[in-house]
Amino acid sequence: MKQGRQIVYGIILLLVLTAQPGAVAQNFSYKTLFMFGDPDLSTGVNPSGSLALGKDGRLYGTATCFSAFGTNYATVFGVNRDGTGFKMLHHFGDIAGDGSSPASGVIEGSDRALYGTTSGGGSLRYGTVFKVNKDGSGYQILWNFQGYANGDGANPQAGLIEASDGVLYGTTYLGGAGDGTVFRLNKDGTGYSIIKSLVRGGAEGAGPFGLIEGTDGALYGMSYSAGSGHGGTIFKLNKDGTGFSVLWNFQQGSTNGFWTSAPLMEGSDGVLYGATTAGGLFTNPGSGTVFRINRDGTGLGVLHRFDVSEGDQYDHGLLEGNDGALYGTRSYGGSAAGTLYKLNKDGSGFVVVHNFTGTNDDGLLPFAGLTKGTNGEFYGSTALGGKRGPSGDPSESYGTIFVLRRAVSILGVSVQSNGHARLLFVGQGGKSYDIQATDTLVGAQWTKVGTATAGTDGRFQFDDDSAPSHLTRFYRTAEQ
Repeated sequence: MKQGRQIVYGIILLLVLTAQPGAVAQNFSYKTLFMFGDPDLSTGVNPSGSLALGKDGRLYGTATCFSAFGTNYATVFGVNRDGTGFKMLHHFGDIAGDGSSPASGVIEGSDRALYGTTSGGGSLRYGTVFKVNKDGSGYQILWNFQGYANGDGANPQAGLIEASDGVLYGTTYLGGAGDGTVFRLNKDGTGYSIIKSLVRGGAEGAGPFGLIEGTDGALYGMSYSAGSGHGGTIFKLNKDGTGFSVLWNFQQGSTNGFWTSAPLMEGSDGVLYGATTAGGLFTNPGSGTVFRINRDGTGLGVLHRFDVSEGDQYDHGLLEGNDGALYGTRSYGGSAAGTLYKLNKDGSGFVVVHNFTGTNDDGLLPFAGLTKGTNGEFYGSTALGGKRGPSGDPSESYGTIFVLRRAVSILGVSVQSNGHARLLFVGQGGKSYDIQATDTLVGAQWTKVGTATAGTDGRFQFDDDSAPSHLTRFYRTAEQ
């Protein structure tokens, strides 16, 4: 009799616990954390560029301010990860010769200060490199770009990296020998030098869009256009500027993709991953691709070709999740204006995780990549959406900050030889959950029966030793 009861109990558990919709890979929760323009425009408007997760646990970024709003509301800001505690750290234009249009976010340096670039403004209006402390003090311009006439770079469109040598590295979209530069700068503003200048009309590419430092210590980047195929390049160079080489030339009009607008990413497997803005399924211009390539330039493979329903121009780079999959954003396409997507590193399992719609408090037009939190969650921003201006038109909305978390899914249930119920879940890596149970869903009285913490891959299990005393049992989880 006891054995029969265990079998029936196990079947009931299996039916109840697997009755959640959606495959595990698609089971995410999306939430708008903060809406710009609330309570007023002093927050800044139209965030652009990836957020930085500070060592203090707060998020930091830049709002670029589109021209539609007339007055300059470009800022550096900080906010808690739950959307509270928003603080404007710097308003661009408050000092003479300040930068403008901070389009690429900030990074936190090893000294815990924030560093970023502006694509305009400065003493000659070619953009700046700036520094500010996380409490808003100590703002200073570290470098004013001098532009073509002085052989310097101009108009950076990408952010900075701090390399393993403690030096800042970045790119300018224009200037130098004609088609952009790679530069280095110490964190105190000294030691500025151009380590590579892309020659106008040459095979090296034009319009570099940011850098990464590989695990081999070299710098890797992509250019938006030009190269021998006129569709942009992937390049590599050493931190002293030597050893420059083009690893790949994108062919304009190719199904492999062409034109790039974001940095590369090196995966945990040592392979470089990136995305193109055009090409793929269609080539005039098409919606782009996700690709992989080895650090020596071999093995380029297209992992996914976008249909416009999955996301359209522009892509803002990839991030590897705790589950080993790739995550990214695209500014247009999908069901309205922009998507957040996921795929595995072998190209399988592509899914649109979120369509940005601009309805209610949702965002529109993600003009930034994602930032991974301490528990594997993702933070990002949209340039539009959220609170709207007086006209009520979505094109005059102010932007949002959002979080994407992996919701809990049931992987399986089994009844152990001692009658205990073993529940297997997948949720947000590193997060702790309360396990609650009830004997009926009619007038349910949920009782906490234990806790469990997900591993880095999001998986966790719980053994309910009280299960043998219940004929039926319903379970749910709650985030701590």
